[in-house]
Amino acid sequence: MIEDYPYLSYIGLYIISACLWSSDTLGATHWILNEREGVVRASSATADILKSDPVLSILTKTYPPKTGNGRKTNCDQCMKGRLYGMSNVIDTMGPTSLELFPAPQLTCGLPVNETFYDHLEGIANREYHPAFVEEDVALIFKKGEKEDLDLGLTESNLKRAIEESPNSVVVCNHIGNFWRIRGSTFHSIECFRRALYYSPNDADALLNLAKVLYNLNYIQDAAYLARRSLEMQPTEQNCWLQHFTLGEILRASGDLEEAGIHFKHALDLNPSFELAEVHLREIGSPSTSPTNTYTFLIIGLLVVVVLATVYFMTLTSESRGTKSSRMSLWAEGKRPKKRPLS
Repeated sequence: MIEDYPYLSYIGLYIISACLWSSDTLGATHWILNEREGVVRASSATADILKSDPVLSILTKTYPPKTGNGRKTNCDQCMKGRLYGMSNVIDTMGPTSLELFPAPQLTCGLPVNETFYDHLEGIANREYHPAFVEEDVALIFKKGEKEDLDLGLTESNLKRAIEESPNSVVVCNHIGNFWRIRGSTFHSIECFRRALYYSPNDADALLNLAKVLYNLNYIQDAAYLARRSLEMQPTEQNCWLQHFTLGEILRASGDLEEAGIHFKHALDLNPSFELAEVHLREIGSPSTSPTNTYTFLIIGLLVVVVLATVYFMTLTSESRGTKSSRMSLWAEGKRPKKRPLS
């Protein structure tokens, strides 16, 4: 039947299309795209349309811009100064280091996806950290203490180095230290992350990252990284800087006893480092811990017990010797005397 009238299928399709075209649906008439602003707008501001189409309600909803008050950071007390010195941190309610240096020419490349240390809070919140200028880091790039550092020349040299060796752990460490001098905590953390991405146990990158987080008041994260750096430091290299940095971090956390131990280690490994000696004088000699007191007490008791045992054993042996000598003399006295031969 249909084969006799092939045009019937076309007529049916035409009728269905006409019905759909003439139907008053909200599918294509209740919202429009504003190309100039790049946003979706409702064709009419009636609340019924927004209620009937939840997707349109989400698209047309506007949100206030984010402000700095919601930043998650441990640096709230940075402007008040540290416990043992003033801080160089810029106001945490002001621009972040990423906002101050949004698109620098010197970087370590694209950020790496993930590292072994990204779970640390100080690294996870790196986009919200304020700037912190570390002028003393310039000594790394100087040949002598009296030499002035040309940051422009240093930056150009580092650009050339990263272009030649984009995956170099050493170059990433140097660029991270360069940004510590400039004050960009975000870019320095990114460079140290990249170094740890290629070498997760690099002692220098771990120590540099620990110092950055310590300056931002992430004490637990800094202590973890400093201990890790101390463990990963090669045995043939001097680890006085790891001990000193860990001592500073522990001192800030209030653990003066362990801090003093690390300051002593740093001074033993680098006797000319006066700052470690200054810290030792400031915190004083750490008091003896209860564990050490109990240890000395137990050792003393053991010594007393051993001496007492030796003393009583000596008395016993002497008494036995005296008794045996008396018995021998008595036996000799009872022995019959020999008669002289006539």
